[in-house]
Order: sequence, then C-alpha cells, then structure tokens
Amino acid sequence: MEHQFTGTVTDLQDRSFQKDGQTKKVTVARIEESNPTNVDYPEALAVEFFEEKVKCPSVGETVTVTYNVKARLYEGKIYGSNNAWKVANLDANGQGDTSTPQTEKVAENGLKQPIGFESDPNDDLPF
Repeated sequence: MEHQFTGTVTDLQDRSFQKDGQTKKVTVARIEESNPTNVDYPEALAVEFFEEKVKCPSVGETVTVTYNVKARLYEGKIYGSNNAWKVANLDANGQGDTSTPQTEKVAENGLKQPIGFESDPNDDLPF
C-alpha cells in the first residue's frame, strides 16, 4: 500500500547495513509537513532513500514523497521503516518534477516494455 507525504526536508542521516554479505547504504530524511493543521505541532516523517532506486532530496527542499510502510520481525522484535520510491520536488507553486526509477518504456507499437528487454525487429515470435 502506498502513502504520500508533502513537506520540507529538515535533516538527513546516512546509514549503512549488511545484507547478503554486502554493505548497503541508505539515507534517512526527516520531512516536516508543509501545511500543518496544527501549527504548534507539525507532523514529521522519517523516510529511507536507497540511492540506487530514487534520488534523495536535499535539506530545505519541499517535496511530495510516495512511500511504502514495511515491518519485519527479527529475533522476537518488530522493526519498521518507510521506504521512498517516488519523489516530486515542488517549486513555490506546489508544482514540480517527479523522480522515479525508469523501469519500462513505450515501444514503437505503443506497448510498454521493460528496459533491457528490447525486442529484435527481425524476430517473428509474438512474445
């Protein structure tokens, strides 16, 4: 299930962890909501950015982040995280560019096709 949150990046922290014998790096961003319903207690979100999937915004940028909530059970303890998979950098008008990993393109026949699986034009197979 996807969630969205709009706000300004107030802090960044780089972290690393071991997975499958390799060190993985992640940047955790704290994003404070742009238009809080209660100005005395604005909401904030900590979200993880994996650089190979989506570019992390800089401190001070106003963004809309689309993320998934993850929960894991490890040695009897529950761990949770918010993993960003789409970021829209907003300008002063609340409009902006969207940064998502490109995983498919539209082929000449108008059908979507995964990147890296381009078909051979001389191939007569229907798949």
